[in-house]
Amino acid sequence: MVRRLLLLGNAVQALETLQNSEPFAAALVDFDLPDIDGITLARQLAQQYPSLVLIGFSAHVIDETLRQRTSSLFRGIIPKPVPREVLGQLLAHYLQLQVNNDQPLDVSQLNEDAHLMGAEKIHEWLILFKQHALPLLDEIDIARASQDNEKIKRAAHQLKSSCSSLGMRSASQQCAQLEQQPLSAPLPHEEITRSVAALEAWLIRKT
Repeated sequence: MVRRLLLLGNAVQALETLQNSEPFAAALVDFDLPDIDGITLARQLAQQYPSLVLIGFSAHVIDETLRQRTSSLFRGIIPKPVPREVLGQLLAHYLQLQVNNDQPLDVSQLNEDAHLMGAEKIHEWLILFKQHALPLLDEIDIARASQDNEKIKRAAHQLKSSCSSLGMRSASQQCAQLEQQPLSAPLPHEEITRSVAALEAWLIRKT
């Protein structure tokens, strides 16, 4: 398999490259970038590119607090400095790991949003999601039946963004896959239903 590797110096370059290039399988995100901290960049990448595997790269001490804060964001964190051959082995290891499908929510994102804006605000967003985003599933069904590629892509893109904003990472990933493969990818209905139920349970625990 041919793999393309790009080394980029800052967050702006990374975002521009992802926007203007073919999809990448993974991104190794340095925590100490010159224009933005790596965790903030990783959150942007996770929201815009849910299927992109994120691996952290840090010269800081990786303690339990940092691991818990980033566990749902990064598939792994590699400490610096590291020999090139070891780096290659670690990247291969993390790329081969399977994502835990029993964790539909990005809990670290939700906890941060709740800290900044309150759990009640997330509950309001969930109500809006049910009112305005869930009907897109019916549109997708109708468009799939009529083989309407563009309509499926538009609806999947809207759902992907809505799911991502609510921390429903696995559902967002399925929507991203549907956006890329509108006529053949699995429909996200069951995953969205599961994620909504998980988010409702998380909100109950927060109140």
